[in-house]
Amino acid sequence: MQDDSRKVPSNFTHMYNIGDKLKRARQSKGYSMEYVAEKLHVNQATICRMENKTKSFRTALLVAYCELLEIDPAELFANSAMEGKNQELMKYLRKILWVCSDIIVGFLKNNALFREIMKDLIREILNERRVHKPEKGEEGEEA
Repeated sequence: MQDDSRKVPSNFTHMYNIGDKLKRARQSKGYSMEYVAEKLHVNQATICRMENKTKSFRTALLVAYCELLEIDPAELFANSAMEGKNQELMKYLRKILWVCSDIIVGFLKNNALFREIMKDLIREILNERRVHKPEKGEEGEEA
């Protein structure tokens, strides 16, 4: 009985278009499915299933396929649609942080009580960091 925990799930192959990426990389090298199957010691149908996303496959086989194609396996899991959404989200978060920082700066300039509260908060945070992450040579010392 095979250990399915070491397989790349078929839903991953769909989500990241792994089969398409493998096929394009294989074709760019000028390799036939038959050649790849021979080098990886599997039958041609296995390579066909991998490229057409019809079945999950062993992680070790994926790594061997990537080595043959001279590509980094991590490249297969890059999802350009998600990267675009992440960049859009980061842009939005930067805008929010910019507005928040303007608000905080305004309070700091105009509110002595807020300024004191922030100073205390910053001191507290710095003290926490010292307690949890001692610097080199301070391992035995307490904050």
